[in-house]
Amino acid sequence: MISLNAERLSDTEQLGANVWITSEGLVLRPCEVPAEKVMRFLRAAAKVYTD
Repeated sequence: MISLNAERLSDTEQLGANVWITSEGLVLRPCEVPAEKVMRFLRAAAKVYTD
């Protein structure tokens, strides 16, 4: 399991999620935020590290 916790520096917005790696693929379980919000964060983070 991978746990993700993030806090925006400019305010108090937080997001969290757990990701399980299973034999059938990844399973995302956001914590009190919509899954799409977590995915936007992950896509933006991945873009920063791949550019």
